[in-house]
Amino acid sequence: MSQKRFVPDCWLSDLGSGAGLTVWGFRMQATGRDRCRCLVKAYDDQLMGAGPDTLEALQACVRLLGTKGRRTIALAHPTVNWITYDEAAILDLFAAAQTDREIVARTRSRHLLGCDDTAALCGLANAYGDLFGGAGLSVRSPYPVTVPETSASRRAGKATDRSW
Repeated sequence: MSQKRFVPDCWLSDLGSGAGLTVWGFRMQATGRDRCRCLVKAYDDQLMGAGPDTLEALQACVRLLGTKGRRTIALAHPTVNWITYDEAAILDLFAAAQTDREIVARTRSRHLLGCDDTAALCGLANAYGDLFGGAGLSVRSPYPVTVPETSASRRAGKATDRSW
């Protein structure tokens, strides 16, 4: 994989254990290693008994992207510490679903699927986020959370971060 596909200055280890577990699980499942003992044990240990359900929700997301998606998702090898732009979008989808940022979740789903039919992927991301949150874990996005600029903040001369 060329270096241009990786998000610059973004290491998976810097995003926390929730993001690491999510990307590793996604990579493993996408490459057919969904029954790997290490993966199953890591999810069981981290999610206090909700590991199988969480892995099932993640597998459903991987399967949906593989069967309904209209574009190829770029994933790195499971042991790589860098993340691809698509993996960053996946993390942002799960982080948005976990924090009830529906517009961001739909936007990321649309990008990942390559179509406007986002309801199923958003629903699966919500299920994954709920199971993760129930175990006290969070999925951290590599993108900053921004507050949308409103007409009132423009009139007041307040600057807002518009990274999208």
